[in-house]
Amino acid sequence: MDLSKISDEDRYRILEYVVDKVGRDSVKSALGVSRYTMWRLLNKKVGIDDNKLKILLNFLTPQEFQNVLSSRKLLEGIGVIRKDGTVNYPVVMEILKEASRDEYLKQL
Repeated sequence: MDLSKISDEDRYRILEYVVDKVGRDSVKSALGVSRYTMWRLLNKKVGIDDNKLKILLNFLTPQEFQNVLSSRKLLEGIGVIRKDGTVNYPVVMEILKEASRDEYLKQL
């Protein structure tokens, strides 16, 4: 896999997913970074280089990797996320309005 083809935004999405999956402390230890550097990574103050990305990818199954990247592309495709990366709030509000009518989602 050519890691240089993975965008900065996708790298941060992978980081967030892995942190949600295994916890901040586990990721911090695996990356060998300080608490402060971990905060900077999570707040997009520093980039995620290829070495760190390789470590993060070890936490993901191929299916998870595909899902993490595909969900972003899907949200962009349906207009929830604009090309500049901002959230399209009117679209999100419409989705939430429709979702609030769904009994299963109410239970979640």
